[in-house]
Amino acid sequence: AITSLNLENSSCSGDILSAIICCVPNVTCLNLNWTYCSDSLIALIRKMCISLTTLNISNCRSVTDTGMTNLCNVNKRDTGFDSLKALNILKTKVTHKGVNIILKHLTSLQWLSCDGLSMTLYNLHKADLHINPVRYNLRNFEYSQSPVTLKQMLEVWTVMCPFVTRICIQDKIDENDLRLCAKFQCLKKLKIVSINYFPRETVISPFIMLKGAMLTELEIMHATVSVEVIVKLCYNLQRIFFFNVTFEDFNTSITSNELHKLVSLKSLTVKHINFQRDFAFKSIHLLISSSKNLNELYIQYVEHFSDNLADVILELPCLTLVDFSFTDIRTSTLLRFFTCERMTRIRIDGCPLISNSQDSSIMKLVSDNRFGNTCSWIIDYSEIGNESVWDYSVWSGEISI
Repeated sequence: AITSLNLENSSCSGDILSAIICCVPNVTCLNLNWTYCSDSLIALIRKMCISLTTLNISNCRSVTDTGMTNLCNVNKRDTGFDSLKALNILKTKVTHKGVNIILKHLTSLQWLSCDGLSMTLYNLHKADLHINPVRYNLRNFEYSQSPVTLKQMLEVWTVMCPFVTRICIQDKIDENDLRLCAKFQCLKKLKIVSINYFPRETVISPFIMLKGAMLTELEIMHATVSVEVIVKLCYNLQRIFFFNVTFEDFNTSITSNELHKLVSLKSLTVKHINFQRDFAFKSIHLLISSSKNLNELYIQYVEHFSDNLADVILELPCLTLVDFSFTDIRTSTLLRFFTCERMTRIRIDGCPLISNSQDSSIMKLVSDNRFGNTCSWIIDYSEIGNESVWDYSVWSGEISI
């Protein structure tokens, strides 16, 4: 029996989609992104797919609030949809009214992707915050330059949605806001994009001191971080992403007994940093040397990469992928990575210290298989400016059944 079906970008008519739905009653994951899904098809899905856990109907322009009424089986005996845990309705015609219907009837929903979710829930409960016994299972909180302050929004969300595991904030943020974020007791993943664009104005360390041990993913843009605090407290981190951050100073004489090795860290990204400024080199040096199980390292748009840092990176026993796109790295240093047997993927696009002739010679060696299974892949320029946006639509591994 088919349990997962992806019809994304399908040009099938509504009738054909209906026929397909009738053939997959056991489906649990259904992706109808960019299809001719309609309100009537959603009613059929609700009737036929009783075990559905994940539904993606984003970019389906025919889906309206009526579709949400159909999905929730409103005014029928079996109102709701207990099996459904994840729903993506981004870029549909669902309004705040439809979102309210979802919040009221889909009480088991954990992941909801829609425009203005944080504001809708805030408006729904700002007046009855402490008298309404309702609590939601939602796991994602997003905030981006809303007319309602972040403090006001968090005061509602931390009470009404106690199971939030992911936070994504794009706004000016201060220490008091971060302390409110710490009220989420299940938090695992934090993304901060400070729109000050002056990293020193946003300091993350106070929050890390409170909740660092809980985090598995940390993504910071335009803020100040302390690698010493991260290495000491964030021993469960699996992924780190730094973009235009500055670093706090620390005592280089700290002993290994004071540090928890980042044994779970698999992926590290460092973008738009000058290693000659503000303790950047020693911070990244400490971060990499503490991450012995690192698999992937992305050092992009970085100035003044040195052989000393290359020494530390090449000592990592599990590292197989390095990305030096648009980084100041010399040809001789690159050759050390190309000749490392562990490396399976190396990216060197746009490295300014490599002349055209040198670059061609390296690429010729790659094309001739001089370096065995090592290859250099070409950058997708659509990636530039789209810096690691979290997909809240759903990662099935994070659904709690």
